[in-house]
Amino acid sequence: MSSILASLEDLETQLDEALAHEPAGLPGAVLAEAVERQVRIRNKFAALDAGLAGAFDASKEWMANGSRSAAAWIVTAGRERKCVADRRVRLGKALRGMPVVWAAFGVPMSASPTSGCAVSMTAPSSPPPPPSASGSPATSAG
Repeated sequence: MSSILASLEDLETQLDEALAHEPAGLPGAVLAEAVERQVRIRNKFAALDAGLAGAFDASKEWMANGSRSAAAWIVTAGRERKCVADRRVRLGKALRGMPVVWAAFGVPMSASPTSGCAVSMTAPSSPPPPPSASGSPATSAG
């Protein structure tokens, strides 16, 4: 099994475990920290989602069953609304050409309480590699 598939399977199992916890009745401080972590996870998942959709589009694997586009395949296989699938693929395609944006996509962002709506970014220890035009992660030449 591909490492990405194993990682997604583990992620799904962990998500099922998290969903088994009842948040009602937890102390406010625990809920606040849980919400903060969930936001970071959601942002990272959005980066993963866009990367996978863009790479899948570039792979042309969606053509194997006669689909007219990656988004059409996602609608059928994933039972998603067309507008959602279109948006996922469009974002993935766009990110393939924007490696700096791609690297920052899954990075946690925090609003400074003293700066109103200003957002500061903290660099990750190792940003995700941008997807290449072929859909596979890019490698650096030097």
